[in-house]
Amino acid sequence: MMTSPEESRARPWYIVMEAWHPFPHFGLDGLPWPLDASEPVARRVEDAMSPLPVAPGGCLFEGCFDGGAARAYFDEAARRIDHVYLVEIRTLDAPDSEVDGFDMGRPNGGFSVIGQEICKTEDGHRQFGHLLNALGLFPSEETARAYLASRAARTDAADLEHLDESITLSLRVLARGGAAA
Repeated sequence: MMTSPEESRARPWYIVMEAWHPFPHFGLDGLPWPLDASEPVARRVEDAMSPLPVAPGGCLFEGCFDGGAARAYFDEAARRIDHVYLVEIRTLDAPDSEVDGFDMGRPNGGFSVIGQEICKTEDGHRQFGHLLNALGLFPSEETARAYLASRAARTDAADLEHLDESITLSLRVLARGGAAA
């Protein structure tokens, strides 16, 4: 059954990420879907992928809209991989829901401004870490907008190669764990 653009924008999608930063960041930066694609849980997620309701920079992305498939994947990944987390993602114009914070990045994961500019190095975290909440996310849309405005002159920085494919999104961290937890 086909859904309207409005219905599609209202639905959350999910990502399981393997963190790769020294500072807490449970956002869009990390390795999305870190298990081998041939595993049963990975095939279940692949079957649940659909086009995302956003196309920043004209780029089309897919996401997992099946929370059960994403949770099963997370459970398996958490048994074997250190520092994994499950995130629910929504567009900013989606109906109100519980939100842990905001990030700007690729809507299918793997890149975020917070991850590349703030949590990647001690210097970045020392300068801008105070803008983030305990989950390494902007606590409000206003804080995200203010940070992005302050860095407008740096939009061509070498580490921001995916900026044109990025969008500000609301995130809710549903689970975090890992083999070392």
